Amino acid sequence: MTEQPPGTSAAPNRRADSRHEPRARVKVECRKGSAGLGQNLATQVLDLSQLGAKITTKVELPVGAEVEISLLAAAFQRPVKVMANVVRSETLKDGSFRVGVRFQKPVSYADIRLLTNF
Repeated sequence: MTEQPPGTSAAPNRRADSRHEPRARVKVECRKGSAGLGQNLATQVLDLSQLGAKITTKVELPVGAEVEISLLAAAFQRPVKVMANVVRSETLKDGSFRVGVRFQKPVSYADIRLLTNF
């Protein structure tokens, strides 16, 4: 039996792309549906890749829900907007939610470099 190093999980990483920490001033917005209307449900982006992100939200989003994600960094004049589907959701102790989303189309490599500590 092989022991796992402390702080690691025995579950394999099934992500198709590696996630990166966002730059300090990156702002995220998350709105239900494809119209981009309604209130911003996101509070923070936790990690980001070309194919998806992990964010915290004010309300629970069901797995499979379609959302519009907007990412804004100081280097951009306009936010990067991408449609995504919720692939996991978890309630946090403070009543907020940690949500994993998979983008319907990849974010460009150049944009990921500007948005993250790549």
